[in-house]
Amino acid sequence: MSNRTGVLAWVAPWWLLLNGCVDDAGTDSGTSAAEQVWALEQAIYAKRAGGDTLFYSDISSEHYLGWPASAPEPVNYASIREIALSGSFEPGEKIAVVSNGISVDGDTAISYYTTHRTVRPGGLKVDERYENIHVYVRRGDDWRLFGALSRRLLPDELRTAPVGSANE
Repeated sequence: MSNRTGVLAWVAPWWLLLNGCVDDAGTDSGTSAAEQVWALEQAIYAKRAGGDTLFYSDISSEHYLGWPASAPEPVNYASIREIALSGSFEPGEKIAVVSNGISVDGDTAISYYTTHRTVRPGGLKVDERYENIHVYVRRGDDWRLFGALSRRLLPDELRTAPVGSANE
């Protein structure tokens, strides 16, 4: 191999990366890993608004462990799947979801976001705000929800974080 070919072989991948031909996850799908993860986050809440909790468990890893704000301790995949299959989640939830950043490193992504729920499933009007973290791992072409943490903000903890309109 000539010196010129060696330099080209070394420079070409960097040029492609720096010029946007390869996204932050190393794929050429045209959609960055962060965009893919954010689309999943938005889909979770859109599905919940319609009463569908199967989507959440369908995109979760069987090694999932998450700590919902409503639970006294973390719950595993079997628990969320059981709840999803029970059909006990009513439609009608109104909740705004705002990204506070997504960090991606290889096949791992962490999504930081806030939510503002104004109507609970079933129709009860509320004013509830949460801080949330979801951890995703990539398996092949799919992102799988691997971990979660959510905490409700009490009135004295509320900040001026941006909040969008419900179900945008």
